[in-house]
Amino acid sequence: MWPQSKKTEAVLTWMTCGSLTQTAQIIGVGLPTIKHWRKQPWWVEAVEGFHDDDKTELDAKYQKIIRKALSVVEDRLDNGNFQMDQKTGEIVRVPVSMSDTHRVVKDLVDQQQVLRKDKKQESVAQETVNDKLAKLAVQFAEMALKGGKQKQVGETYEMELEQLEIASGGSEIPLEVSEVQPDDENRPEGL
Repeated sequence: MWPQSKKTEAVLTWMTCGSLTQTAQIIGVGLPTIKHWRKQPWWVEAVEGFHDDDKTELDAKYQKIIRKALSVVEDRLDNGNFQMDQKTGEIVRVPVSMSDTHRVVKDLVDQQQVLRKDKKQESVAQETVNDKLAKLAVQFAEMALKGGKQKQVGETYEMELEQLEIASGGSEIPLEVSEVQPDDENRPEGL
C-alpha cells in the first residue's frame, strides 16, 4: 500500500507532464499501479481540487491586476495623461480625450452590468429552487392531510398485442392491438 503523499505526487506529476508513463518513471511507481490509480475516484477528486486551487490563485492575481488597472484609469481621468511638452521638453499632464473617456466608461459599465447580471441570475435561480421546494412541501402536506384519499385521473386498460416476427433478425414488432378491455381489478372502489 502506497502512502497518500506518493499518490498526491503522482497526481501532481501527471498534471505537470501529462503522461502516465513519464509519471511512473519520475516518481518510481510501476505503470500498472499508476493506471489503476488513474481510474480511482480519489484521483479525479484530487485533480479537481488542484484545478480549483489554481482557479482561486489566478482569480486573486486577476483581482490584484484589475485593482491596479482601475487605479491607473482613475488617476488618468482625474489628473490627465502624461505627455511631453515639445517646447520645454518637460512631461506634463493633459486632460484625457472625450473619446478615450467614453471608451473606458463604456467598457467599465459593460463589465459592471455583466457582474450584476451574474449575481442577479444566481439569486433568481436560488429563489426559484426555494420556491419549488416550498410548493412541493405544501403539496406533500396536503396529500398527507387527506388521509389517503386518491383521485382517479383516468382508466387503466389491460391490452394484448399481436406480434409480427421479422424473419431476418427474429425481432418482434407490434402489429395491432386486440381485445382492449378496462382493467377492473386495479380500479378504486366507487368508480
